[in-house]
Amino acid sequence: MKSLITGIFLLMLTHVAFGQSDFRAGYVIFPNGDVIKGQIDFKENSKNYQVCVFRNDPKSEIRKFSPNDLKGFGFEGDKRFESREIAADDGNSMEFLQVLVSGEITLFRDANNFYVEKEGKGFFQLNQKDVQKEIDGKTMISKSNKHIGILNLFLADCPDMAGRIPKLSLNEKQLTKLISDYHVCTEKTYTSYKAEKPWIRIEGGPMAGMHFSRMSVKSANVTNEIVNGTNDLVSSPLIGVNLDLFFPRLHERVSVTAGLNYTKSTYNLFHEGPVFDRTKRNFFTLSNQELKVPMGVRYHFPERNLTPFVSIGLSQTFNLNTQNLWAEEIESRNEIETFHHDNLLRSFQLGAWGSVGLSKNLSERMKGIVELRMEHTNGVYKGDPRSPIGMTSRVTNLQLVLGINFK
Repeated sequence: MKSLITGIFLLMLTHVAFGQSDFRAGYVIFPNGDVIKGQIDFKENSKNYQVCVFRNDPKSEIRKFSPNDLKGFGFEGDKRFESREIAADDGNSMEFLQVLVSGEITLFRDANNFYVEKEGKGFFQLNQKDVQKEIDGKTMISKSNKHIGILNLFLADCPDMAGRIPKLSLNEKQLTKLISDYHVCTEKTYTSYKAEKPWIRIEGGPMAGMHFSRMSVKSANVTNEIVNGTNDLVSSPLIGVNLDLFFPRLHERVSVTAGLNYTKSTYNLFHEGPVFDRTKRNFFTLSNQELKVPMGVRYHFPERNLTPFVSIGLSQTFNLNTQNLWAEEIESRNEIETFHHDNLLRSFQLGAWGSVGLSKNLSERMKGIVELRMEHTNGVYKGDPRSPIGMTSRVTNLQLVLGINFK
């Protein structure tokens, strides 16, 4: 099992290492106002604020521009960046700021902060820094409200905004709506550069595949270690549904993923060994119907003919209709005694999982998925260490699934 996972993981790393670039149609603006169209490498991290990677076409040389080289750059129908001088504790520096809304008031952002600019009013950073105050000899920490004064000044010609500003959270969604609504209120033209992107997008659909499982059992009491062991790998069909929740305006490649999967596993274990002058044999059979609810975060690499993704998360497995049989034989002097034991069973398992996979667009509204998942759970048995026969268990699962996601 480990060799298979390692091989697939190395294959994925090779694909990723040679396929990280994501050039999209865009343009660069030089300080003299000249505009050149071409392709720009699309990044969703802080590199966008430091460098623009540009080429005229797929066959031309790649050039890198700093904020000192360009007035700005942008992607067709998507993000736009402009060069600005930003004040910092260690001195001023040039950055590419992302333009969220452009008009009478322009809203910018970088990796950590938001900025507003209005002709005749200036260019200001919006923040809520921690402020320490001494009150009755005690140090109190509160958030500054400097941003409220700045926005009140900038939006003063629309009285409807005054009541909203003090309640505002400094995040992209609320600030974009506030500045856009201001332009509607004052009947001024404006551009919201990511307006065509929804804030939330959902993909999901059915999935089916094979579930491979292995259970390790261990005595909860050191006096009965004869029961320790691991069963052979068992397999069963798996069916379910999967859901991916995207936030395109904030991050195109990261989604919150969740699912609901059903499978059934039957484990058989046999252990035999000497205990003093006797021989003990333990026969275990555990049949368990499982309803799995995996939840996690998924990263989708730049889109290709086959687009890789990786996932990580936590899972909860509800144990349904669990049937447990533990028979123990003790042979001594050619006499055999048989005992039947019960074990404490969990109603659900908790676990962690990770996966690698590939997706392929089948049509504008549908894509196919193949995914390999590995999961570790705390098992079905919850042994009592005070009991001489109690057991604990750990379960390792491997799932190979195919799915269809509807966009």
